[in-house]
Amino acid sequence: AGSFGMFAIIPGAEALLSAFDWQTALQVFALACSLMVAFSVFMKTAEGHQAHSNNEDNAPTSVKDALKEAFSHKGYWLIHAGFFVCGFHVMFIATHLPSYLGDKGLAASSAAMALAYVGIFNI
Repeated sequence: AGSFGMFAIIPGAEALLSAFDWQTALQVFALACSLMVAFSVFMKTAEGHQAHSNNEDNAPTSVKDALKEAFSHKGYWLIHAGFFVCGFHVMFIATHLPSYLGDKGLAASSAAMALAYVGIFNI
């Protein structure tokens, strides 16, 4: 959802900032967020179901035990490191690319589209 959000929202945000001042753009996004919160009331939640486990007693696992098991597994740390590196480089690019393109004389719309492309290709 985050990467598609970059693709879908950033060009629109740039268009709002080009057409209006930042206060108006912020108000438009605040209204959109308010609508999302209002419509979230109507979302259905998934019904709880009992997960199948290999435990013979089917006792629920505590959060402490689950975290202890995860922290002791090499695969958890590898995937954690991978997500950290991916998130770090995407945020590094999202922070510095628009300023760099502006320094090179490109329009703000070009920087917005570049970030939108980063978002869509990061899916």
